[in-house]
Amino acid sequence: MALPYETRLLPADLWTVIGGVQLEGIELEESYQSLKLALDLRLDAVQAGLMDEKHSQIANSYMGLGTAAVGIGRVQEALELGEKSISQRAGRPNEQIQMFAMSYHNVALAALHDGQLDKADAFIKKSIELTSVTSQSMTPEQKLEMDARNIYCQGNVFWARGMKAEAREHHHRALEVRIRTFDEVHPYTACAYWKLGRIWEDTHTFQRSILMVKCRRSLQH
Repeated sequence: MALPYETRLLPADLWTVIGGVQLEGIELEESYQSLKLALDLRLDAVQAGLMDEKHSQIANSYMGLGTAAVGIGRVQEALELGEKSISQRAGRPNEQIQMFAMSYHNVALAALHDGQLDKADAFIKKSIELTSVTSQSMTPEQKLEMDARNIYCQGNVFWARGMKAEAREHHHRALEVRIRTFDEVHPYTACAYWKLGRIWEDTHTFQRSILMVKCRRSLQH
């Protein structure tokens, strides 16, 4: 017989999975709605006394919904959700380090979209700091995945500041890490090729054309 906790939280878990799949498939509006429903169900469980308000799943829900919010242009909401996720994890820095680092990464991404470059820089550096070492809650594979995201984001911060040499260096590194992490044929790798092509666009047309060809190839399945 299912316990009240399990009955209330199973739908939240299912909507989280659905929202994650939709997010990966770039169904951003659908993902936002699914992840919001998952968060609401968990907050209802907190109100009913079936779940602790500091439970890691609450923090994960804030983080996931924030990711979807950025994708549909709800930047201020994404900032608030990301910072809530970080606040939820306060006092437990060694628990789910990858998710903690991802929360900082997501706030950096939202701040970048909002033009808050100092904030984006500070939060992406904190994410990099958190993922600088491996541990039980940060495997080498997880670290590589975070490196692929963090270096790319930091390159975008440099680009937004007009620091083109630094941006180019970081995006070259991001491309190398993404090829190692996701392989040559993957949308994330294609995105890295595309970004480098944009960076080289002004003064290195031939280099850009090579990168754009590789971008198209990396999207082929």
